[in-house]
Amino acid sequence: MTKGFSWIGFLGAMLIGTNALAAGYVGDEFCSYCHKDKYDSYIQSGHPYKLVRTGGQPPGNASLWPHTPNPPVPGDMNGGWEDVEYVIGNFFWKARFIQKDGFIHTGPAVQWNLASQTFSAYNTGKVTPYNCGPCHMTGYSPEGHQGGLPGIIGTWEQDGVRCEACHGAAGPHGGGTAAKDCKDCHYRDPQFRMPWKDGFMQHHQQAEDLAHSPHKMMECSACHDPHKSTLYKLGGVKKQCRDCHNERIRGAMGDLGVECVDCHMAKMGKSAVAVNQYKADVSGHIFRIATEPIAAANNVTGGFWNQDANGDSFVTLDYACLSCHNNMTLEQAAKAAKTIHHPPGMVDLTVNGEEEMVVVKSTDIVSVDFSIEAGDKAGLKATWWVICHGPRGWVSWDGKKWKSGLRPWRRNVALADVHDLNVLKRKLAPGYYTYWVGIVPSDGSENFASVPVYVRR
Repeated sequence: MTKGFSWIGFLGAMLIGTNALAAGYVGDEFCSYCHKDKYDSYIQSGHPYKLVRTGGQPPGNASLWPHTPNPPVPGDMNGGWEDVEYVIGNFFWKARFIQKDGFIHTGPAVQWNLASQTFSAYNTGKVTPYNCGPCHMTGYSPEGHQGGLPGIIGTWEQDGVRCEACHGAAGPHGGGTAAKDCKDCHYRDPQFRMPWKDGFMQHHQQAEDLAHSPHKMMECSACHDPHKSTLYKLGGVKKQCRDCHNERIRGAMGDLGVECVDCHMAKMGKSAVAVNQYKADVSGHIFRIATEPIAAANNVTGGFWNQDANGDSFVTLDYACLSCHNNMTLEQAAKAAKTIHHPPGMVDLTVNGEEEMVVVKSTDIVSVDFSIEAGDKAGLKATWWVICHGPRGWVSWDGKKWKSGLRPWRRNVALADVHDLNVLKRKLAPGYYTYWVGIVPSDGSENFASVPVYVRR
């Protein structure tokens, strides 16, 4: 909506909303009068369109969705749109159809997949009630049947995920401001494990992924604007990886056209269709990649993605690498992954003997060591960096101790070999740290290595 504020419209919406909706729910049109900027972006996102009622009426020429055309009706719905009471989805991945009796339409060609523009099977041979509350609707109650339709379990105040689904009923304004959090719907398993089926993760378990990742202490809103879509370039991602993981120091993968998310947020979840054996259509939120040659199928126990003793999980290399490099073996991918962020040979950095992310307790000793193999660049003047970013910001090593600030260890000093130089051996306060060693010779080349460290309480 683009209308400006109007007291007459505001009062009218208040009266209409109060009369039309129960239990203090007023509807998102009412919210729009004071929160127009948020409403204008939210109404372009996918949440309001999780469930769209057609009521057996053809949509006409105008689409019911802001970014996609109306879906075609499955061929075995002989009455066409007259047989459709609701459409589930159709914002980006897929559309399913609820029949006039309230049951979800099932069969061999009933799910419309937007990416492939084809129908596929859904619950063929099964009678499937619509019991997707409360995550697809606003003001949901498990009692009764919406519209008196026997196939629908429960009733609700508004179709789709509207303002009051997350913020609470707004009738007594201020009576509810945060009724739901993202994790209340974006999960699959009551124990917050990560289900894995037919080669891929399930399609709305982002909160579960995050809970077993290095970012487990962060809220979804740290990176996402909940009022904007992450799709269609609508600004839903408000913080990029490089905002925290400095792109220059992380290496030159961007020069190859590869983004951090291509590997660390590999599309290991499936909503509608898969691209290939290791790539589907939903980004994972585990982030940390295991560099051992372990396949996804060998990283599952009882249908759930494995966790280590600390509850942490890892992206396997078939998702992170083989989804694009399908001519590689896992062993080849494992070898390449160990040096993916820095050229091999010149700089070798380890934390507690590891080159990949290290997770320790605050009672553990953290040892940071590095080596330099100058090779044919020996004697070249170079700037040397030994730095760390932690809970208190940047610190730099000056050859004897760590000092606050971001500054090089040496400037214009001839390159020479350094063997197993220890720059830290002590306990660290809880939080996230990343240690870096960087060598920038006068020939313009850059050689960096980094190891992230997560210190648990």
